[in-house]
Amino acid sequence: MAHQFITHHKEHPGIRAGLEWLGGMMADGRDPGTIHARSSAADRLGRWLHQMQTEGVTAEDMLATIGAIYALREWNPRRFLSDRHFDHQLAIRVLRLTPAPFSERWSEGKPKKVYDRITGPTRDLLSTRINAALGPLILRMGREVASAAQPRPQERLEGIDFPFNPKGTYP
Repeated sequence: MAHQFITHHKEHPGIRAGLEWLGGMMADGRDPGTIHARSSAADRLGRWLHQMQTEGVTAEDMLATIGAIYALREWNPRRFLSDRHFDHQLAIRVLRLTPAPFSERWSEGKPKKVYDRITGPTRDLLSTRINAALGPLILRMGREVASAAQPRPQERLEGIDFPFNPKGTYP
C-alpha cells in the first residue's frame, strides 16, 4: 500500500524531496573496505548504503518501507515496545532491503565469509537521519496509509456511550 501511495502521489513536493534525499543518502554510501569491531557507525552505515546501491535498491523502495513501518505504528502502536524499539526496527527494515555486506577472511587455511551486523549505533544513526529529514512527511504518509488499511466499523453498538453507575445498577 505504501508503494501505491507513493506512485499515486509521486508529484507531491514532499514525496519528490524525500525520494531525492534518500537517493542522495544512498549515493553517498561508500564501502570503507574491511569492517572490524572498532569500525564507526558511519562506516558501517556507508557500507550498507553502498551495498543497497550495488544491489539496485531504489529510493522509492526505501521510502515505501519507511512509510509502511510508520503505517504499522499508526495501525498497531503496541507492536513496538518503545520509541527506541521503533527506531531500531525502522533502520533494520530499511537496511534489510539488501543482503548483508560481507568480507572474506581466511580461517584455518580456508576463505570464510564474515557478514556485517547492523549494530545499535548504526541503527541509531540511520533512524536519527531518517526521522530528522523525513519525520513530518512520513508521519502524515503513515497515517494516510494506515487509515486506508484499517477496516471501517460498519455499525455502532447501542449503549457503549452510556455512563457507568457507581452502584452498578442500570435501566
